[in-house]
Amino acid sequence: MPIGKIDTVMTSNEQWAYVGLGVSGETYIINSEHKLVNNSRFFIEDKAGYMTALKKSGTTEEVINNIKKHHSSVGTHKINSVSANNSLKGQSGSAIVKGYMDVPVLSAYALLDILGLNWGILDEINETEAFAALTTLKKSYCRALHHNHRNGVSCRLHGIPNDLQTDCSPEEHHG
Repeated sequence: MPIGKIDTVMTSNEQWAYVGLGVSGETYIINSEHKLVNNSRFFIEDKAGYMTALKKSGTTEEVINNIKKHHSSVGTHKINSVSANNSLKGQSGSAIVKGYMDVPVLSAYALLDILGLNWGILDEINETEAFAALTTLKKSYCRALHHNHRNGVSCRLHGIPNDLQTDCSPEEHHG
């Protein structure tokens, strides 16, 4: 299958936000050598920023130059994350790991067996973006908790984990 068709499918025709991947999420495939089978979202959206991030993460100049030369991250960029390794071992799951752009990501992964090719499929989003709604909820709850305690009213919400009930720092009360 031509790279262009794989890219169209894996990038949802570059409509990441529309399909729920926000500003940092992407789905990608790696081959058995850990190399990208489709282009990175970050390569497509911001080539210069992508190259800078690769350099900062320790990618060799040879690899970076090959990506520039071929105008593609396919077959050149090697992904060596915990999730990538697990997917190629036939495992599936999710975890917070250091992503290939050198930032923590929420990563879901699995083995993708297509006609005997054992590839990995990964779906990742920046950890901060993935948990933004929960962080907002926690801050709102902490403000309410602080307000009620100040007025002598005990406040506990059913169904909210204990760490959210009690883990409110002073800046969250006022933030």
